[in-house]
Amino acid sequence: MACLGITIDGSDVFAVFDAAGEAIANARRHKRPMLLECKTYRYHGHFIGDLAPYRNRAEIEQEKKKDCIAAFESKVRAHRWLSEDTLSQIKMDSLEKVRDAVRFAEEKSLPRARCVPRRRLRQLLNR
Repeated sequence: MACLGITIDGSDVFAVFDAAGEAIANARRHKRPMLLECKTYRYHGHFIGDLAPYRNRAEIEQEKKKDCIAAFESKVRAHRWLSEDTLSQIKMDSLEKVRDAVRFAEEKSLPRARCVPRRRLRQLLNR
């Protein structure tokens, strides 16, 4: 039995929401998974030192015009689904969650190698 899958614009919050709903309904109805490939664009390199010389500035700027947060806000404002106060509160809450996650990660130390089960370590190394 093949796994169904669809490709969607991962920068379109509403398209992702609709596709996720379809995938959930499909999984419940047919008792099988569905793959969602959400195409997005990464503005920065793969890591801090990656200056991304393989992309040009114009390409990055063009993709930024399709930013998912800006597009979401624009659509919500156009349809008057949320007030400006609610949008501001969502932004503040989101930033606080990110700050909390970063703080949590920075306060924790990396696990010691002996904490990783040997079988799992072999699986990771043999990929």
